[in-house]
Amino acid sequence: MPGEPDPQYVRARRALLDGLAALEPHLDALVVVGAQAVDLHTSRE
Repeated sequence: MPGEPDPQYVRARRALLDGLAALEPHLDALVVVGAQAVDLHTSRE
């Protein structure tokens, strides 16, 4: 995908990741599916 990402995609991704960050104390009780799940899992320290 050359060039800049679609601004709507960026906003949606940011909203999802912000929501997951707010739920961080409960992440063990959540199931997140798809590419965002892979990103979240691999970016944890």
